[in-house]
Amino acid sequence: PLEVTSPARRLTANDSAMMDLVMRVQLALFTKGYDVGIIDGKIGPKTRAQIKRYQSDNRLSSTGTLTTSLLTSLGIQIQ
Repeated sequence: PLEVTSPARRLTANDSAMMDLVMRVQLALFTKGYDVGIIDGKIGPKTRAQIKRYQSDNRLSSTGTLTTSLLTSLGIQIQ
């Protein structure tokens, strides 16, 4: 399962806050020229591939998942 851990809260894939976070990542990637497909708050194959591509392009660990380094690089904070 997809999870992002922060000191304040643990988010899971079925959580509406996680869907919002994924949408923010998708939008950030899209504005940087990465074709994530439909911005729907779900990490499907296209979004996962573009996350990996962005991570690789920016010398981050290429996991295809939401990581702290990915969020930081995109300027996204977990609230």
